[in-house]
Amino acid sequence: MFFDEQDILAMDYKRLRKIRSRMQMVFHDPFGLLNPRMNVGSIIAEPLSIHKIAKGEEKEEKR
Repeated sequence: MFFDEQDILAMDYKRLRKIRSRMQMVFHDPFGLLNPRMNVGSIIAEPLSIHKIAKGEEKEEKR
């Protein structure tokens, strides 16, 4: 399994932990996905806030 051209299955714990903040698991729950309280932009922006990658206008640009 590759992420950003790197074999993540061959990585040791330390290297894998370092790139995890750049990954996001996407679960395909049709009921959660169709939640009218969260639009697609909000769902995409959520991990940016959780991992403190971006906030404010920068977060808007990245999503």
